[in-house]
Amino acid sequence: RIPAQTEQEVANYIEKAITFETQPNARWMKKFLFLSGGDGELQRRSFASYRYNVFDKVEPYPICAETAWIGIKNFNAGSEEQKNEILSHLNSGTIWTFFFGHASSQVFDLDGWHVEYMNNKGRTGFLSTLSCNAGAFAEPFDLHGRNESYVLAKDNGFVITYGSTGVGMVEGALSLMTYMVDGLSDYRIALRRSGDILLYGASRLDPSQWVYYVTRDLVSLLGDPTLSIRLGNEPDLFIPLNEISISSQNNENIISENEKYATVSGRVYNNGYAQNNPLYVRLIRKYKNQTDTLFQHFNLICNIAEFEFNLPIENLPGEHSIEILTQSDFFEDKNYSDNSVKTTFFVYSQNIIPIDPQPNWNVSSKNPVFRFINSFSKEQAAFYLDILSIQGNDTTIIASSDNQHLSVLDGYLDWKPQIELQANKSYVLRYKVLNLSSGTSSYYSFLPFYTSNNDLSKTQIKIANNTDFLDFQFQGTNISDDKLKIENPKIHFSLLGLNGYPSGELDSWVNITLGSDVYIDHRYYRGFNVVILPKNQRLPKGRYYRFDTWELPDDARNLVRLLRDSVSSDDYVLIATCNQSFRAFEELVPKTDFAYIDSLRVLLQDLYHSNLTDQLASNKSFVYAGGKSSVNIWENINDFDSASVEGYLEFYPLNGNSSYLCETPVKKWNSINITGKYVLPDNIETKLSFFSADNSISFDTSFVGLGLFNLSHISADKFPYLKINFTFNKSHYLDDIFIDDVTIDIEPSEELLLLPSSRIIFPSILRGDTNELQLFIKNLSLRSNTGKIHTNLKIKDQSNTFSEYQYVIDTIKVNDVVSFVAKFPTDNFSGTTSVQSSISSSNTERFLFNNYHNTNFYTYEDTTRPWIVAKFDDKIVKNGDYISNYPRISVELYDNSLLPVLRQNDLQVRINGVMQTPERCNYYQLETFGNTRPLKARLTIIPDTLKELDNSVLIYFSDASSNRDTVKYFLKIARNGELKDYLIYPNPSKFSTFLKFYLLSPENNQSFTIFVYNSFGQLIRQFSINSSIGENIIKFDNIDDQGNLLPNGIYFYSIISNNSIFYEPVFGKFLVNY
Repeated sequence: RIPAQTEQEVANYIEKAITFETQPNARWMKKFLFLSGGDGELQRRSFASYRYNVFDKVEPYPICAETAWIGIKNFNAGSEEQKNEILSHLNSGTIWTFFFGHASSQVFDLDGWHVEYMNNKGRTGFLSTLSCNAGAFAEPFDLHGRNESYVLAKDNGFVITYGSTGVGMVEGALSLMTYMVDGLSDYRIALRRSGDILLYGASRLDPSQWVYYVTRDLVSLLGDPTLSIRLGNEPDLFIPLNEISISSQNNENIISENEKYATVSGRVYNNGYAQNNPLYVRLIRKYKNQTDTLFQHFNLICNIAEFEFNLPIENLPGEHSIEILTQSDFFEDKNYSDNSVKTTFFVYSQNIIPIDPQPNWNVSSKNPVFRFINSFSKEQAAFYLDILSIQGNDTTIIASSDNQHLSVLDGYLDWKPQIELQANKSYVLRYKVLNLSSGTSSYYSFLPFYTSNNDLSKTQIKIANNTDFLDFQFQGTNISDDKLKIENPKIHFSLLGLNGYPSGELDSWVNITLGSDVYIDHRYYRGFNVVILPKNQRLPKGRYYRFDTWELPDDARNLVRLLRDSVSSDDYVLIATCNQSFRAFEELVPKTDFAYIDSLRVLLQDLYHSNLTDQLASNKSFVYAGGKSSVNIWENINDFDSASVEGYLEFYPLNGNSSYLCETPVKKWNSINITGKYVLPDNIETKLSFFSADNSISFDTSFVGLGLFNLSHISADKFPYLKINFTFNKSHYLDDIFIDDVTIDIEPSEELLLLPSSRIIFPSILRGDTNELQLFIKNLSLRSNTGKIHTNLKIKDQSNTFSEYQYVIDTIKVNDVVSFVAKFPTDNFSGTTSVQSSISSSNTERFLFNNYHNTNFYTYEDTTRPWIVAKFDDKIVKNGDYISNYPRISVELYDNSLLPVLRQNDLQVRINGVMQTPERCNYYQLETFGNTRPLKARLTIIPDTLKELDNSVLIYFSDASSNRDTVKYFLKIARNGELKDYLIYPNPSKFSTFLKFYLLSPENNQSFTIFVYNSFGQLIRQFSINSSIGENIIKFDNIDDQGNLLPNGIYFYSIISNNSIFYEPVFGKFLVNY
């Protein structure tokens, strides 16, 4: 089944088969291509109509396949006019290709898709050739049939081929094709293995009809018959990442924060049978600490379903991560691994983007440098930058750009104010952009930094004042006086007590509210209403008590006990009376009782610092907020009418935490230093969470207290990002614990920029020539050298031919730029060709959006015919010339394209109607020289089909672009030997003489002796020569055998043959005259 002749061919096929079986799902796996030929208008239409025997079975539900058809336009056997159209489909991938037409083992009537032209690595499928001879294999000469070459080719071609090894008959081929497709498409059979499909199709042919059993007996399957076609018989959903498109609402690739939403669109494919059940596509977007989810529902996905989401992005600059997932709750997917994709996109700030410094970095105090990515490099813009000093509520502008010391460069800009700032001090950089093209202006952005006398080889992230801490996330903490500490919330309260009038003109009422908690709000809750609140809670939950002190003397005693014994100095107390609340104190308890009204007055005055106790009496409305240790109290009293107070109570929670995300990737962690104050080390706990660039793995470490902690053992290669979490736990709620300085010592990662000036060297290029992409790569970092830089080129033409190349560039030093020229062949491209270049460092970068560059070039086809130089026994001949009966014929093929000539039939010789093949020649050698110019190939043969007298020699030649030509020679072979047209010159001669003659002979390389005599008949010189058929020129000096110069006079010569072939001797004379 694998007709390989070498171990390498076996290895090539096995590798191709494994790739076919393990390739991820792709759109081409549900695409069928039908190619139709034919040698007349009626036959062309007939062959073309047979496509419906395939399409009508695979297009409907449940397969829902894509189909394409290419029919021959002009019949010219072996025509390659439609080559590019066919290769466009094959190179983008087809799961099963059908060819129905005329063919030999080497040539199809609709041609141009030889395996040498194909570039479908990873997209090989099945091929059925419904024709003559194409399925022939293992022929007894060094020439592969077409189906055989498709299977054995490395990487490209097809992984399975079906075809006839001999004659092909239309009726039999059509029936076999139809039955084979039936076996695939009928869900009751659902055959998938290539061998099973052929066996099923052949078994359906009527063995009693000769056209069918001949078709059955001649069909061959080349390849592994156990390979299954990549088309599932159950649902198999997948989302290709390369078809995810993310654009602005104006359909532009650059998305800015002033737009309302970004459009995320893509396709869901089903590489199996469809099921009439609903399913959904879910999108999860993560941005900083926010996550949102969107859904889109579909009733059915037969083959392709397009989805589109509008993600809000207004005022959300930075990187957004999205995950898109498709599945159904009603059926099991064959393979869930490709049901989801993850990607990121960047929303540009309507501002320049700071590179150095990053927030809270150290900057040189003298002549600092501020570097930004400039996303306005293609527009006219004005930049406004200021250095601010902030002290409390006072802000001072220290320096402004005013477009001075501002360098707008290729994709970035630098501001280098000539100023010396105070060392070891925090400042804020303020910046914005005015787009002069649109007239719009960004809002000011702010970046805190601090100055140091250190050089920039040492980078520190320092957080030490109010503005620095603003990047923190707070949970029960805040910034106060440049310190990070537990937040003491102040919560609003209100109290209302209303005694009311006995006449009923004003009803009684009571209300106690703290924050959103309403403890009592009622008219009938007569007596004292009390709420006790702990001071050490962030969201305090008070204990509510009601004492009916009009009717119950025990309630009066219980109130006194509560206020005297059950309230600590760590509590707040809220009191509001309602209706007649003092009768029990005045009338129902004895004056000696501890609950008598005088005792209540003393209690409230001495322990609770009330100033209104002497007014407490019947018919009074009284409210109070305070506590035993409270310096500030709120109270009010009134006769009959309402008494009310409101204000804010400050609470002192025991714990809180705060987190900080270090958004700058790091290539080396050094240390972290934390200063502040605590009572016990356990009061402050620090947790450091280091995590990978994709957030898939992390490493945590914790420590308590303050001080300098070593981080050099943490691998920044694995964990370039850091999140810090501070947890505060007070021993007592009045403890003063805080952090006033956090300094992280790091070596930051570099930041690469693929400069916009990168360009393609040859915007228009001949196919086959090597194009060049000149990339300019800038290391924007002012502090770190780069790691190794990986450059990736993705090249795709209008026919979906795709190639990818990788290059590695060594490190780029700080603030340096390198020019790199990436060279790539254009052999497989045509027309408009896009080049997407990207770079990535071995270290993690902060921004990746500036690591891409897109450009185009145009590849045009060679239209110049090739030319040849033919030599017979090393001589160039013309029509009518004589040659030997066994000449060594050498034909050199030349072309102006670099595309290699690989096929034997690109250079062929036909002699007297017989094509010269390796089997028909005494000697045959075809040499190809690959991507060279102009010499492409050399064919050397010694034929055995020449005859005496007249011979016809036709030389056919073509180049890789299918430009063809033919050269015809009419040459002769002499029956006998003869020397003719002999001539001696110059005559007279002086110091040397030339003898010219034309040699006729059936054999080449003839030997002759020349004798020279003087006028006395004396032999003065003789010498031998070798001559070849055709014109020969012999030069000899006018010197005798003794070495003497011939004197003036007349001399005679003769030419005598030394060969087995008889030649008439030749005689002549010449004159020497000085």
